[in-house]
Amino acid sequence: MLTERPNDMLIEADRRAHRARLDVFEEYIDDPVGRRVLSRLGNDIVFRSLLELELNGCTSFRGTQVLNAGGLVTLSAFKVRAGRFRGRECLGQQVSEVGRDFLFYEQEGLEDSHWLGYLRGSVLAYACIDDGHGVCATREFLETSVEIDDLEILKRCVHPYGGAYLFPEAWGLSGKVSDKSRASASKWWSATTGPERSSAIVALD
Repeated sequence: MLTERPNDMLIEADRRAHRARLDVFEEYIDDPVGRRVLSRLGNDIVFRSLLELELNGCTSFRGTQVLNAGGLVTLSAFKVRAGRFRGRECLGQQVSEVGRDFLFYEQEGLEDSHWLGYLRGSVLAYACIDDGHGVCATREFLETSVEIDDLEILKRCVHPYGGAYLFPEAWGLSGKVSDKSRASASKWWSATTGPERSSAIVALD
């Protein structure tokens, strides 16, 4: 297999992405200590993925791979009970006891911190972020999405093992659920609900 001489393409891509993330944290957070705390937690794929599962009911496929490898989530099979995909076999995930311990450890002592609340609020600003590899969800999130026929969500849900689409037919179906309707259903799948949460889908694919 052909290998060219060493070059800086990937190094520069990583450096610029890192700098861009730091610039965003500096833009939003003026306190240096708060900025360091949020930068550390916000850039930690383990913590962020667990937080997304807790608050949003789903996280990225890549995040799921990390969580599953570390025993931070448990996976369980079930069949969808309602809607056009009734009877479809799916695999949902839940934060495991180890994952809950990890979340508690990282947030211990920061329960009343404005900055931790700010980070958690940042997660509530979206329903999911699809980086092109899809998202993996809890059973509650999946079944609620089927119940309200949320095709924009369903077409992005993938199997935690292998990343195959759980509802590939959804890509060819029409229909749209508003962010407001999705947010109003959050009481069925989120640990935090409220009228101010967003349920926007962020597509980075």
